[in-house]
Amino acid sequence: VSSKYSTYLEYAKTLLDTSYDVNNNMKYINSNPNTDILVDELLYQSLENILDDNYLYLAPINYYYEIIIDSVDTLYDEKKDPKTNDEIKKIINELLAFINNKDKVELKLLGNNTVNLYVSNDYLTYLKDNDIPNIISFGWLLNGYILDYVSNQLSKDGFKRGIIRTYDGFSKCFDDVSYNYNYSLFDDFNGNPGKIGSFKYNGGTSIINLKDFIIYNKDNFFMKIMPDSSSRTYYISDVDGMSKAATKYLITYSHKSCVENAKIAAQIFIDDELDKELIMSYKNDYNFIWYEKTNVMYTEKDLTLDISFKTSEYEYVGVNV
Repeated sequence: VSSKYSTYLEYAKTLLDTSYDVNNNMKYINSNPNTDILVDELLYQSLENILDDNYLYLAPINYYYEIIIDSVDTLYDEKKDPKTNDEIKKIINELLAFINNKDKVELKLLGNNTVNLYVSNDYLTYLKDNDIPNIISFGWLLNGYILDYVSNQLSKDGFKRGIIRTYDGFSKCFDDVSYNYNYSLFDDFNGNPGKIGSFKYNGGTSIINLKDFIIYNKDNFFMKIMPDSSSRTYYISDVDGMSKAATKYLITYSHKSCVENAKIAAQIFIDDELDKELIMSYKNDYNFIWYEKTNVMYTEKDLTLDISFKTSEYEYVGVNV
């Protein structure tokens, strides 16, 4: 299992991540705009899937959040913060004008696994002048695409029982539906995260967990808590370029792929306010869990929910909607 897993993981990462310097992968496409490029079928299909949304083109804006999230200097954070620095805000708005205009940038799928990243001369110049390295990327959805591929390959190889989880909230269970598992639930207690309980789910389930607070040390790879306790993440709106969280904790799960669950979760999570009507519109095909103060809201009718944390201040109650 370890050998197969490592092989598939490295293969998918090399193709889909912008960090790997090999021919005809994502980094190569970014380095060779306005060029027909023959790519691997996995990369072509993944690009075809993400084209329905605008996440692909947010890579230049991701770059500014990466500066913040990777920084250890609070003063430097304030100078580079897209939410508070007027200069950076101006750049974000200018980038959005390019990103949302197909006359400026468009990934063209030409068939037969061939792509062409069309980029206008003025957009290329703008990116170069601002030292922005990437035009497109899978952004925060990257591990979802990788996890779907790896788990599907392991399943084809005959491995029928197992779970793969990523540090940034993706989980894929690729065994038979007859097996049951527990998924832990966490909350933030005035800056101190802790487990409040768990819920049961069966095999064949994909889960995406989007959150607005730090639980594990590795959360610092994709989230930064600012001095005012607000967060900066890669969950970026393609409307105004700001990172957003409509609720501090959202779980979306179903027997569909990780990416399908993540795209639905993003519609709900990456917003200024939680749209419960939107949640209800998807509840026949997806299950959701979120918090309203100490109410653990959930949509799965027969969910087995175990609340294990109760104090005089925090008394959690499960509420089916």
